[in-house]
Amino acid sequence: MNQVTEIAFRAEAQAGDPFLDAELDGIFTEPSGASLRVPAFWVGGNRWKVRYAPRSAGRHTFRLEISAGKIKPAHEVAGTLQASPYEGENPLLKHGPVHLSPNRRNFAHADGVPFFWLADSWWHAMTSRLTWNGFKILVADRREKGFNVVQFAVAFPCDIAPFDDRGGNEAGHAWEKDFKTINPAYWDLTDKRIVHLIENGIMPNIVGSWGYYINFMGEEKMKKHWRYVVARYGAFPVAWTLCGESRLPWYPNIGKGDQGYQQTLKWTEVGRYLRANNPFGRLIGIHPGPGLWFNNAPYEALSDYSIVDIYFGMGGHGGGNEYAQVVQCLKSMDRFRRNNPGKVSIIGELCWEGMYGGNCGPFVQRAQFGGAVLHGAPGHCYGTDSLWQMNPREKPFGPSVTGTIWGNWPWEEAYRWPGSTHVSIGKRILEKYEWWRFEPHPEWLSQTEEKDGSALVAAAAGIPGEIRVFYFAKKSRQELLHLEPGKKYQATFISPIDGREYPREQLLEGDAQGACDAPRGPINQDWVLVLRPQK
Repeated sequence: MNQVTEIAFRAEAQAGDPFLDAELDGIFTEPSGASLRVPAFWVGGNRWKVRYAPRSAGRHTFRLEISAGKIKPAHEVAGTLQASPYEGENPLLKHGPVHLSPNRRNFAHADGVPFFWLADSWWHAMTSRLTWNGFKILVADRREKGFNVVQFAVAFPCDIAPFDDRGGNEAGHAWEKDFKTINPAYWDLTDKRIVHLIENGIMPNIVGSWGYYINFMGEEKMKKHWRYVVARYGAFPVAWTLCGESRLPWYPNIGKGDQGYQQTLKWTEVGRYLRANNPFGRLIGIHPGPGLWFNNAPYEALSDYSIVDIYFGMGGHGGGNEYAQVVQCLKSMDRFRRNNPGKVSIIGELCWEGMYGGNCGPFVQRAQFGGAVLHGAPGHCYGTDSLWQMNPREKPFGPSVTGTIWGNWPWEEAYRWPGSTHVSIGKRILEKYEWWRFEPHPEWLSQTEEKDGSALVAAAAGIPGEIRVFYFAKKSRQELLHLEPGKKYQATFISPIDGREYPREQLLEGDAQGACDAPRGPINQDWVLVLRPQK
């Protein structure tokens, strides 16, 4: 169960472009009688494959169906698979792929085990900017730290023109020049990296391409592109991100006309296609791009959010007002959840570590994490101003299309920056408790941000009557509110820097109005405070 079976076959005859003109599907019937239509994919020449992962133990049957094109398989493609329960320890296979939990507020594996999403952001990780050996080093480090997701563009990443050398791998680009047709050799190398992530218990969050490429490729070819991505990787325990920065047009066209808005309409149609052709029901997210306040862009990331499950909140990248950018991003995520019940929102890209010459340091990473997860986010996406562009020491990324050089930090140093350790400690702190039952409770605090919105001050979440968890980002005179009458609380400070616990001997108790002054942390820094009613 949950492991991928690959069925290979050859075409005896095929006319036209095998990728663009032919569509073949594997029809799989589960023991329950339910059927899945799984797209097959062309791997070059007259060779094809279809990948399938049984969701239940027992006998599964399959057959091939030709949906479009003049093509004839060289032999009958039909048979039976016998699936047995997985007996290893890989959580993605042991507990099954990740989806939204029944309460539609968190993530869970197929068997119901909660999944706290902690991602690193490697937009260019499928390119030759990162060697295979470097890729393995990064995977080992992130696995050791507790990251369980990596998000990356599977083709055509950000900040470059189409077919820029920086966007390809050793086999070339994902498509042939001028988007003539797909290049299977590129995807063969990509397979190797995606499988390695999964073997290490890390879920790939696959970004189909950056948003502006739809204006070069066209809507119909982008649908073909996504069909190929689903065929290659849909059977694996992955998540999809429809595109990167859906409302950000091609950089030279920023501020010129309504191309960004028209782009979101195109991506909405591609998203509808993906939703309808997602046989294994993998999560679908949208990475919106700059906020509504940017570039006079008062339009949403998509015209219809029903096609996605996750909104990856995005804000600015520092430059002196990173604390205000955190507040604005949290508000945009809150707004999305209010307007789209049953959808989740987590920080997808915001003030990554190292940006603006190091302005966005480890404290900013802790403030993002603590603020977001106690605001109702079921996880977090971390990033650095190095790993997104995969800067090797000997070959920095250089200027983006606009001429901006974001930063030339080498990844060999950046993956060791402390922020990655601090957010992983934040995850471990939450996992001590039934975090999936937490709900945000800003009313438990007298102040959550500066009055002018310039900084995050604190955040609160928990389970009334059982546990209250606070993150204090900034020292301020703070009151804890709405404490249960007659209850005394055991208070424990936990350092988000190293995870050390500092229990307080003195119990806390609210006054007649259920309020008391928040205790001071034992060291002058940001803190997690946990309150539990005394039994």
